[in-house]
Amino acid sequence: MRRRPEAVAALVNGLFVWLLPAGISALFTIGGSLGIGASDTNTTVYADGWNPLDPIMATALRFGIVTLPFAVVAAWRTWVHAKRRRVLGTSGWQGVAEAGACGPAAILIVLIPLMLSRPTHVAQVAPFVLAYAVLAALCGLLIGLLLRVSALIVLKLTEPKTNIELTA
Repeated sequence: MRRRPEAVAALVNGLFVWLLPAGISALFTIGGSLGIGASDTNTTVYADGWNPLDPIMATALRFGIVTLPFAVVAAWRTWVHAKRRRVLGTSGWQGVAEAGACGPAAILIVLIPLMLSRPTHVAQVAPFVLAYAVLAALCGLLIGLLLRVSALIVLKLTEPKTNIELTA
């Protein structure tokens, strides 16, 4: 079977985007259920048949569903950029810029309809929407950089050996 390094890189980055937020949210849920950050004045009562994994799995599932479209796009674009890198020798920095653009796009898709639902408050809310979009762009750029590094590592580890390397 012939290995396809770009497909492996796409799979790794897609899983990274899909599972990392779900894992982080599950850790926060575990911390809350262990009493980290909770006060001692509260009493929690659980119904019979309650399992401590229930809130952890519910949180991870919610994040997994929300991040799945982003994971699919990340895997697809990783495959495209990895293929271009192997065939044409491109650098892959366009992928980092695309990730930076995804952040504000996601924020604006959610916030613009809310902002337009009350037209009288648009002038008051616009600076906050802009601030969220800038923060999302910075987060997107950071995630894009991490995905680029991940893809480069996977491509380096999975690239086929040439005949010259095999005879040396």
